[in-house]
Amino acid sequence: MTRQSANGNRYSALAPLAFEGIADGIHNGHFESLDTVWKPRVGALWCASTWLDLWTATTGEGFEDACGSYNAVWFGATLLLMVLALKEPVFPVISIFGGTIYSISVCTYNSLYNNVIIFPWDVPAMFFWALAFILWLKKHYWQMAAAIVFGTLFKESVALVAILFFFSAVEWRRRFVFFAVVFMGCVAVRLVVTFIVLGHPAIFTAEHSAYGSLWASLTRFCAWELHPHLNTIVWCNGGLMLGAFFLTATDAEDFGIITVLALLALALTVTPIIDNSNYEVRQWTDCLPMLAIYFQRKLYFQREPYGGMLSPCGCSLKFRWF
Repeated sequence: MTRQSANGNRYSALAPLAFEGIADGIHNGHFESLDTVWKPRVGALWCASTWLDLWTATTGEGFEDACGSYNAVWFGATLLLMVLALKEPVFPVISIFGGTIYSISVCTYNSLYNNVIIFPWDVPAMFFWALAFILWLKKHYWQMAAAIVFGTLFKESVALVAILFFFSAVEWRRRFVFFAVVFMGCVAVRLVVTFIVLGHPAIFTAEHSAYGSLWASLTRFCAWELHPHLNTIVWCNGGLMLGAFFLTATDAEDFGIITVLALLALALTVTPIIDNSNYEVRQWTDCLPMLAIYFQRKLYFQREPYGGMLSPCGCSLKFRWF
């Protein structure tokens, strides 16, 4: 299904440029055509260009196959992570699959397929969110810290998972230590990468297309998003994103998850206002595995699948319907 977005669409031709972004280094024309906010995502850009080299695609169809398989591998790795880490992975696997299918089938416009764009960092970001979140659930905090710092090479939103350290099952001093280590690690990686690819160190690279006209952009954004759409943002992540805020948080872990989700939703709302655009469903899938596991905990299963040892083995279902 992701093959259809490999060559872009009539609204945008940036997808193939992103996949070929650093095929010949950071000084080629493809890389220069990318937006500034995308250029520091060198992990995804390098993986995509390396994957294309392995496929040695020489035709348009071959290029689509390469891009589709790239997304399939990262998506499969995310689902495999669910199988290995959870005692009952069926509900999260189905939820992640359904939410992802929605994100690659629609955009938040009155259209199906014709304006869907998939970039090489979209699916890997979901994988690193899932990895860091599961390591947090397993209380492997140093491994979680490493996953977050490394994941920011693919997409800077992975750093947001570090907020969960403040809701960890350790004393407050250690919580601050873990968060500080990740914070400094992400900042250091960000400064080094931006210096290499942009020529100067920078923390924030988001474009401010609405600079000087934020109020006009805000009113346009609200008028558009509050207008009824065939493919409303309400259904992003299969509807789990909105539904999560209607569940009752009962402990520190729940409050940590809700806090991260709220901060992500805030960031994804502010960003289209300052760059004078609209919501894009694909940008919300980063947290999809977290949502699926959270819903499993709250609505279907007892707490056992939330923790426990890494094991591909299943156990008997314990449904409790509300």
